[in-house]
Amino acid sequence: MCIRYYVARQPILDDKGRTFGYELLYRDDLENIFKCIGTEEDRASWKVLAHTFLDFGLNTLAFNKRVFINFTAKLLREGVPFLLPPHKLMIEILERIEDPNEILQACKRLKEEGYSLVLDDYRLDSPLEVLIPFVDYIKVDFRNTPWSEIEVIVDKYRTDLKLIAEKIETQEEFEKARDLNFKYFQGFFFARPKIITAKEIPVFKRHYIKLMSLLHSPDLDLNELVNIVNSEPSLALKLLRYINSAFFGFPTKIKSVKHAVLLLGLMGLKKWGSLISMVCLAEDRPSELVILAIIRARFMELLAQECGLGDRAEN
Repeated sequence: MCIRYYVARQPILDDKGRTFGYELLYRDDLENIFKCIGTEEDRASWKVLAHTFLDFGLNTLAFNKRVFINFTAKLLREGVPFLLPPHKLMIEILERIEDPNEILQACKRLKEEGYSLVLDDYRLDSPLEVLIPFVDYIKVDFRNTPWSEIEVIVDKYRTDLKLIAEKIETQEEFEKARDLNFKYFQGFFFARPKIITAKEIPVFKRHYIKLMSLLHSPDLDLNELVNIVNSEPSLALKLLRYINSAFFGFPTKIKSVKHAVLLLGLMGLKKWGSLISMVCLAEDRPSELVILAIIRARFMELLAQECGLGDRAEN
């Protein structure tokens, strides 16, 4: 039986009405609302990432435009954004993060590596202000922010940062935002989130486990890895979608698994394998198992460094 998955897509336009990018939102059915709270948000972000880059493909889902994806504090601390190249990935930092100091170093590193960071629903009293030196965009919620405060935010940041007016629902709000020199716009006035759905080929989980084991083996045999991927249709499809995405920008389409494996190299394959396995292996299990696996992996990575095994920390 095929598994059905969903992602909601809402456009972000520039001041000339052209599509600048899309915010991608998790959905678990055709009801167009977000139902996840607490630790479920971590799982939601994981699934949006996996569905975007491995199942739908960036070309199909976002027409090669930039994609804005929400990241929780936990996923930022764990370095999840580094699983994907920085081009066109806009890391949206949720306003619900209570202690920004937890992610300060993660944001600094992301900025240094060329990733674009976005502060979501920014307010003047937000504790996330300490992250301003590392962000490129600020989103201002026109439904929940007083007009006087919006004006102050614009005066304070329009020189150094790009401002996005979100939840624009009327012509009047759009014109006011444009007059204040907002450069980008998002809201129901332009388009409601549209649910995109597709079916996934069933997963034979033993192949995923074997893949991850092989990727972290000191005696990696690329031919064996190619055989494993070829033996699992869903793996082969995800790999080819990943390598042919706009992130890599190869001039010609990669059509064989072997060619994709050679182009990605060991580090690229490890990132790809981590991205698919954390979601697929826990598809029918409580989301806490995914969170616990991430925490344990990070703990072991740090422990390896403390024990003089830094060269094996990735394992």
